[in-house]
Amino acid sequence: MRTQIFAVMTAATVVVTGLTTAAAGEPAHHPPRAHITAAAGRGGGPVTVTGPHMYDPATGKPFPQASTVTVSQAAQLVNQMVQVSWTGFTPSTALAYNPENVYYPVMVAECRGTGPASPADCYGATNGGVTSTSGPAGPDNTAYATTGPNGTGKADIDILTKAENYFLGCDQAHPCSLAIVPAQGGDVFTSPPKCGDHGDDTGFSGTASGQIDFGAAYYACSWAKRIVVPLSFTRTAANCPHRNAAFSAAGSPMLARAMDSWEAALCAGSHGLTINYDPVFSEPLSLEELASGEADVALTTRTAGAQGINTGPKHYVYAPVAVSAVSVAYWFDSPVTGLAQTGVKLDQRLVLKLLTQSYAFLNDGCPQHPKSPLGCDKGVDHDKLSLFADPEFTRLNPAIAEPVNGPIEIPTVVSGQSDTTWTVTRWIGASRAASQFLAGQFDPYGEHVNTYYLGDQYPTNTFVNQDPYPVIAHEYSPVFPFSQVAADQVENWPPGTFYIKDQSGNYDRLPAQIPGQRALIAITGQGDAAADLFPVAALRNGAGDYTEPTSAGMAAAVRTMIPAGDGTLQVNQHSTNPAVYPLTMVIYAVAPTSGTSHAKAAAIAKFIDYAAGAGQAPGVHAGQLPPGFLPLPAALRAQARKDAQEVRDQTGNTTR
Repeated sequence: MRTQIFAVMTAATVVVTGLTTAAAGEPAHHPPRAHITAAAGRGGGPVTVTGPHMYDPATGKPFPQASTVTVSQAAQLVNQMVQVSWTGFTPSTALAYNPENVYYPVMVAECRGTGPASPADCYGATNGGVTSTSGPAGPDNTAYATTGPNGTGKADIDILTKAENYFLGCDQAHPCSLAIVPAQGGDVFTSPPKCGDHGDDTGFSGTASGQIDFGAAYYACSWAKRIVVPLSFTRTAANCPHRNAAFSAAGSPMLARAMDSWEAALCAGSHGLTINYDPVFSEPLSLEELASGEADVALTTRTAGAQGINTGPKHYVYAPVAVSAVSVAYWFDSPVTGLAQTGVKLDQRLVLKLLTQSYAFLNDGCPQHPKSPLGCDKGVDHDKLSLFADPEFTRLNPAIAEPVNGPIEIPTVVSGQSDTTWTVTRWIGASRAASQFLAGQFDPYGEHVNTYYLGDQYPTNTFVNQDPYPVIAHEYSPVFPFSQVAADQVENWPPGTFYIKDQSGNYDRLPAQIPGQRALIAITGQGDAAADLFPVAALRNGAGDYTEPTSAGMAAAVRTMIPAGDGTLQVNQHSTNPAVYPLTMVIYAVAPTSGTSHAKAAAIAKFIDYAAGAGQAPGVHAGQLPPGFLPLPAALRAQARKDAQEVRDQTGNTTR
């Protein structure tokens, strides 16, 4: 059966109809009309589509119930992750995906346009059921998963816009689509294929495997059962008209998603405001750019004075524009189901162990491997083999099983100076147990800090690899810019390299881990974590409770924050409020109140007013506050409005 999906979009509803013709060997089937709710057309909510009747191996006939596909968001999209789930699909022969010997898997692919004619219209969809970290327009954009015995399954896929993938070309003016393709087997080696003949689906021929059904030659039977969901995109800063920027801003890379949304709204219209914002600059560097005149506004969490940075003769206010948090994101896939495990708890000492590689990951602590050509790692002698072998972790997480790729868990972190790094290490340093561990005291289970880090002082604003053991020296590789942390986590790609040279004398980068077998950790911003659907760890706060970076957790943290100079606030790491999320951050626009032209001062004030006003409405439309950010509390909004007026009037005052 060949299925095509056509969509008509209005502001209120989207109606999807199926137009089918019979493929060789199968009866014609006309799936019922499927209605997509208003949220898909306007609010960016979930979308459910009814698809064809899939093959049932138990009866040798199609299932009596039609299949369905639900996409967590199909409108007002930016570069983000969405979750795709389904019902009524052919059960896979195993839960952990493998393109070669697991039959009836599912491929999800992003496609250009809303009516892809073949897998060639979908980026990376003809690679035989495997993803690649390289390609003519960037990494492949496909996801693979299996279906459980009850016919249900799910997969996450990164939605790419034109800015990330020119082949797809998706933007506000160019809608795209998702193709959900169930491997259906059939006799695909005849011409024309006999899709109703399932005698060779499994076994030696294995025509229902991913390497055959998701390849470039034998996709016909599976592609005939595809379900296509249209995707539409919101306006972004990339859609802004070309005009001279009113002012320049730099810093706070974790604010980038909110800044993109605000810029997209502010630049609209003939009198729109254009901002030259560079999210690559770290917060300390943005303050130095402010001092040199290279930037008009710096975005930061910490003050210049606290970092010993001289911002020059101008006067500045620290205007609060956003609240977000640092998150410890992870992919710990279950070795049984292949699905991402959730509910992980981490205390300060466990995160410290990860950041200092205080595990003998390959049983390479001294003197276990005295005859190894690499020698042994003198920093971790007698330490546990991994996070999952650590009694401190297993006590907190008894239900979390070690993934297939579990032996080496080295977090992906940003290189260079960063407020996020300082926030994480400040939280660790506030813990007596973690501080004592860093100073050389053994934990209750006999674990000690990697001695190459012994005596380090927290907090610090820079992560540096200090263990020279070749395996660790190559695999612990901080990345730049900050956005690359989330990008690597999306692509399941550890940033390190092999510690052995290839035939050309190069150290090849480690391969991407296979979904279903991942053991990946990243220190990232909650804005990226929310957009990319990362599971995030619940962290131990000053009250001894474990909280996640939810709106409630961030709000509790803001309510108990303590002054940090120049009107700024920092988390009280010793607060006894059990709801506090300890890595919450208030982000400030450091804006001039002297030495700035009237026009530029007015533009900066307009930005602050918008960011702290209309820009605090949560949502996915241009101009709204994206997921992962907490709307500013009333007191901080009032402070921002006052600061904006100080900038507008060039009073020469500073925030106190």
